[in-house]
Amino acid sequence: MRNGLLSSIAILAASAAMALAQPPGTLPPPTPVEPLPVAPTPAEGGSAALLPSGLQFAPDDTDYGLRSQRAWTSFEYLLYYIHSVGVNTQLVSVGTPVGGGVLGTPAGTVLYPGQALKFNPMSGARVSFGSWLPNNPIKGWEIVGTIVETKNDRFQAGFGDQVVARPVIDSNLGVSAALIVASPFFATGGVFVDTSSFNWTLEANSLRRLYVDEQRQVSLIWGSRYFDLNEELHVFQTTNLLPGNTTFFYGGIVPAPARIDVEDNFDVRNQYLATQVGLKGEYHYRRWVFGWTSKFGFGTNYQTLDIKGVSRLIPTPGALPNEVPGGLLAVSSNIGRTHKYMFAWNADSQIKLGYRMLRNLDVIFGYNFFWINNVIRPGTEIDPQINPQFVPTSASYGLAPTLTANPMRLFNQVDFWMMGLSAALHLQY
Repeated sequence: MRNGLLSSIAILAASAAMALAQPPGTLPPPTPVEPLPVAPTPAEGGSAALLPSGLQFAPDDTDYGLRSQRAWTSFEYLLYYIHSVGVNTQLVSVGTPVGGGVLGTPAGTVLYPGQALKFNPMSGARVSFGSWLPNNPIKGWEIVGTIVETKNDRFQAGFGDQVVARPVIDSNLGVSAALIVASPFFATGGVFVDTSSFNWTLEANSLRRLYVDEQRQVSLIWGSRYFDLNEELHVFQTTNLLPGNTTFFYGGIVPAPARIDVEDNFDVRNQYLATQVGLKGEYHYRRWVFGWTSKFGFGTNYQTLDIKGVSRLIPTPGALPNEVPGGLLAVSSNIGRTHKYMFAWNADSQIKLGYRMLRNLDVIFGYNFFWINNVIRPGTEIDPQINPQFVPTSASYGLAPTLTANPMRLFNQVDFWMMGLSAALHLQY
């Protein structure tokens, strides 16, 4: 057995020696391997290398085509000017003790308003978003919301040595008259006038592409618009009798040191619900963006006129006030809340010019114009003709028979427009 094991070892050793003595054979070629990607450095990739996908700078020779647009969002700042109208009557006048501030008498001069109410300019914001349908990119939808800030026009007069009055027309006699607020040796006091304007809009539209390619697009718009215009005009006066003087209140005579306050409030609201149709278009050239929109609508304007008036007597300082209905311009003949439906129509246009800062982001500047034909506004709802028999601070208050039913609710219809500039960030994806 030992001899057999030694023979096997000898055979294996001889085989290994023969293998080492043979020349080396040809090896198979190596399998090619792609190099691993290396992230660009800022020096190699520029600012685009630092931005996430979808927000990279668009190269000058390519355009993010309109065909590939799926959805969009826009945020805009608005700088608007609205149609400022005047008031049917002059609210505050000054004069001499002899003339008593009555217009048409010597030194009887209008102090306020004298011209249109001043609300401009007004800031606002608009947000819009929309999308083309995934299964039918010819059709889409859009929601647009606009809000314009509440802006006030305030005025104050009196608390000095001059005659301050509130001029009116005596409807019984057809002559100018005035309610004395302050006069030397009679009373001290003043008048405050506060007017405000606020509006907002909401639109819901359907869209249909009439033409589209990579650079141009024209779409049909049809949908609904809700426009809400709220405006107020408040007049407040206070009169403090000087010692030795008397005045009239609610059919009686009150002596000094009584204080009498009078308030007239005219609040209006226009709620316009319309159906609208229009066109909008876009043109892109490299990074430049040009667009326009034109819409026309018609519908119903639900108008609310709310007139309130009170007179308040404080017999002595610190005493509880005695308040009765009726002021000067707002008395029993026109006090109350009234509603009215009016047919109205509107026009809305926009034009814009923008620049593509990033692949999906445009900076856009534009001009906007909106107009509606029938609204009510507080300054035009004041009847300047007053029957003294309805005025609690008049010597004729409560006397019979009543000759005229003035002042009246007017519901005067005027047009309203607003226009201005916009600056927007427009994101599409």
